[in-house]
Amino acid sequence: PTPVAALLVTTMIMTRHELGVPALTSPAALTVALVGAAVLMVAPIRFPAFKHFRSRAMMVAYFATMAVGVTLLVVHQPGGAVLLGFLGVYLARGLVGLVIGGGRVRDQVP
Repeated sequence: PTPVAALLVTTMIMTRHELGVPALTSPAALTVALVGAAVLMVAPIRFPAFKHFRSRAMMVAYFATMAVGVTLLVVHQPGGAVLLGFLGVYLARGLVGLVIGGGRVRDQVP
């Protein structure tokens, strides 16, 4: 998920400035985040796509989270932390789905 990789670094930097946690932008933390994102981009793990939602409730939850994060950013509150949390849930959802789903992965092209 390329957009997720871009959002990961961006939200880490935003959250660091919002909450004053310098460890989020340490070379070690950013290296782990970038290497992890790079591995996930080529891994055959299925992550949820937001093109089509399985239920209306999921669609509302997704857009509500985005709206809350952006609104907090506009009013100078820790919106980056909300978006970083949302990103963490998204990544966890894909990884938990792999374990629970019995190792379901994307279709592989030979």
